[in-house]
Amino acid sequence: MADLNRPAPPTGQIVWLASYPKSGNTWLRSLITAYLKPLGQTLDINTLSAQGAATRAALDDLLGLATGDLTRAELRNLLHRAYRAWSRRQDGLLYLKTHDAYDISPRGEPIFAQAATRCVIHLVREPRDVAVSAMHHWGLSLDATITRMNNPGQWVAEDADGGPWVPQKLSDWSGHASSWMNCPLPTLTLRYEDMLENPKLQFERVLNFVGLDIDAGRLAQAVDDCGFGRLQAQERDRGFVERRRTSTAQFFRSGKAGGWRQTLTTDQSAAILAVHSDMMRRFGYPE
Repeated sequence: MADLNRPAPPTGQIVWLASYPKSGNTWLRSLITAYLKPLGQTLDINTLSAQGAATRAALDDLLGLATGDLTRAELRNLLHRAYRAWSRRQDGLLYLKTHDAYDISPRGEPIFAQAATRCVIHLVREPRDVAVSAMHHWGLSLDATITRMNNPGQWVAEDADGGPWVPQKLSDWSGHASSWMNCPLPTLTLRYEDMLENPKLQFERVLNFVGLDIDAGRLAQAVDDCGFGRLQAQERDRGFVERRRTSTAQFFRSGKAGGWRQTLTTDQSAAILAVHSDMMRRFGYPE
């Protein structure tokens, strides 16, 4: 699959790690943390370096107000300002995880401002595998999960009102993918399945795109530290702060491709294909 790169002069410090939920974002954050950590330091999945762009406490601080008192539209109109301020505070690169689709605010301004952005790493995963993983993560039935993935008006944390996350506009799986693939920011799109097949090569592409120097020893060590079995073992031994209370399985549950074949019924697979087959073909996912 060809790189979906759109070079543009970087102006900000933020590297957006953008994905639909359960598409490899936390694995990529683990790899980045492992690569950048001091030599000899053990990776801790509970202290990953990439923060959440929708973290309410950080946005409250950046905006100097309580975001819980804002309407959704008021907040969306202010996010670009918060992200520019966050970028200006940085001496180096800032990695921010987001499940938001690329979006324009009600006032017509890009929420992910180019002035704040260095680049975007956009991850995608086969939507039928996403459905199985997200079902466990969200604590929903498989049918309810598919309904959410097929809803272009879907938000996450929309009922958080004062909780740790502000609402994020998720869209449906295809809409989310399309929004980042067509955004005007310099973007590298990676398939989760390609990361599974050759994590070293794909992570090296990430480092090159971000503009970091490649240290072969650090790269190999980071990939080894972030082997899925190791991440699973850490979660079993220490827990994982990002696992939802409603989850029905470990956050690092399977780490495989194609598991949907043993879980989805024919009708459930067809429900996903009916909405997302065009975008799936674009990524080379079989129908």
